[in-house]
Amino acid sequence: SAHSLAVGLASNPLFERRWKTTIHSYDKFIADDNYTREYLKNVFYTIRAASGDAKEVLHTPEYTEDFLPVFWHQNQRYADLIEAHKGDFGAMEWDKGPIEILFVDVCKMRYLQDHLLKAFVPNLVAGESILIQQDYNHQWHPYIHLAMEVLAPCFEVLIPAEAGSRIYYCKDVPSSALIEEAIALDMDSEQIAEAYARIVQTAPEKTRRMLMVAHVKAQMDAGFDDKARKVADDIHGTFDGADVPVWIKTSLDKMLTHEPA
Repeated sequence: SAHSLAVGLASNPLFERRWKTTIHSYDKFIADDNYTREYLKNVFYTIRAASGDAKEVLHTPEYTEDFLPVFWHQNQRYADLIEAHKGDFGAMEWDKGPIEILFVDVCKMRYLQDHLLKAFVPNLVAGESILIQQDYNHQWHPYIHLAMEVLAPCFEVLIPAEAGSRIYYCKDVPSSALIEEAIALDMDSEQIAEAYARIVQTAPEKTRRMLMVAHVKAQMDAGFDDKARKVADDIHGTFDGADVPVWIKTSLDKMLTHEPA
């Protein structure tokens, strides 16, 4: 995301490049999971033929390997535009002024979203800023859906589904009271169900089944297991005779048995 933003910014004829930091990128920059290790190996450390087939693997990152040097290798032409913030995002603060584009691919855990809402969202600019929720179209992070429902009066959906992302235009900066409500997510089972009825109904057809499955996770996360199983039974009924991707069915089964994603 940092690379894409930098390429776009540097290519924009309206942007005056003044050798100042414009893009701030937050990451642990540590390969501490299989997904990251495989991504680094396949994208940066594998020699490929013109066909795209792998010819030789030069390196497989170790667990806890620091990949910040890879980040800077990729962004060497744009190092003047980017500042990398290494560490736990939940401990990072923002004091750089208004945020024009807030690209969010960090809300893998609830506490990270809470910190984003408290420390970064208040710095958006009404009538100007864009918020990109990269993990919105994802079944395992229902707190993203519910928080954005709480904040809905302040945001307009520009693009409901581009890969995993949903893109918003900031109409108004959320008040501190509304942000606290989005952090608390103090909803009963029926309020969650009502929120997901709106979420699914307004979503593109291609994402609706996945968001229906996210509703099950939302009920379970809130402690309403009986309601979650009722919702799951209803969803299973819609699967009969339908062309449903295996990963959606697998996700639903894992949720009901409390298996990790």
